[in-house]
Amino acid sequence: LPVPTHVVVVARTAPLYGFAAALSALMSAPLYAAYFSATPSGPAEVATALALSVLAPLAPAAVATLASLALTSVAVRFRHAGAVQLALSALGYLSPEEFERANWPEDDRRLKAA
Repeated sequence: LPVPTHVVVVARTAPLYGFAAALSALMSAPLYAAYFSATPSGPAEVATALALSVLAPLAPAAVATLASLALTSVAVRFRHAGAVQLALSALGYLSPEEFERANWPEDDRRLKAA
């Protein structure tokens, strides 16, 4: 690539985190407004709430980035890396749903009866 790898990584993860931070701030603003109007609070509490609403998306974004890195590092070892990456992505997407179904089989029976 004509640009350093860290520039590519930042260019791809910055919009992901920026959107998550904006969504977090948008969703938490009414909650904090209601909370701060009902309880006495000072500037320290408001600053903490603002910092938390911006920093809250860091953990899920880090997990998503690490999962993507792991998936890509496994996929590139195969001859048809694109197909392997697609298959692993689908497996990662479907696994939590299948795990949930396996733990609550009575929910499936109710859905089938309806």
